[in-house]
Parts: sequence; structure tokens; C-alpha cells
Amino acid sequence: MRKLHLDEFPQCINVIKGDMSVVGPRPYIEEECVTLNKTYPEFAYRHNVKPGITGLAQLAYDHENDESSTLEKLRHDLEYIQTCSFKKDVVIVVKTLYESIRLRGI
Repeated sequence: MRKLHLDEFPQCINVIKGDMSVVGPRPYIEEECVTLNKTYPEFAYRHNVKPGITGLAQLAYDHENDESSTLEKLRHDLEYIQTCSFKKDVVIVVKTLYESIRLRGI
């Protein structure tokens, strides 16, 4: 189920409801947000846009949870927020679909 990303299906429902976007920073659980907001004040900017099913950080990094990966993911999320556009969203979706077909594990 995880390898085929079928566990992402409920997030599609959240997109339809308007709670999420297709492209944007991936949501963190609330406890992680509290900790990361204290450690990295710029983390709060991620909340200026809706969370997404995919984003720049997911294309750049695997599911690592160490501190250097967190900083890199944050950098990519902030870059997306500052430069988001429809064209960039289309590119991110196409790349995500390509990586999913390859079963890379985005």
C-alpha cells in the first residue's frame, strides 16, 4: 500500500474539501510544528500557504528525519512559498508523477 502511495488517497479528499493543496509544503504533525517553530522561527512561514500532497522538498529528499534534512526541506518549502506559480506547480506535479511511476518513494 505504501509503495504504491495508496495511503495518500485520503489527502486527495482533503484537496477536494479545500483543506489542502496539490502542491505545497507537506504537513507536519502538530507536536513537530511546535518544536520546529521554537528551533527555526522561519518555520512559521510554512503556514502562510495550504499544505500540499507534494512539493519541492519531497522531490529533493527522501523520508529522512535528521536535522540537516529538516533544514533542507525547510529551505525548499520557503523557496516554494516565495516563488510559487501555476507553472512551477505543474512541473512539480509532473516530476512527482514520474517519480511515483518509478516507485522512488516520494
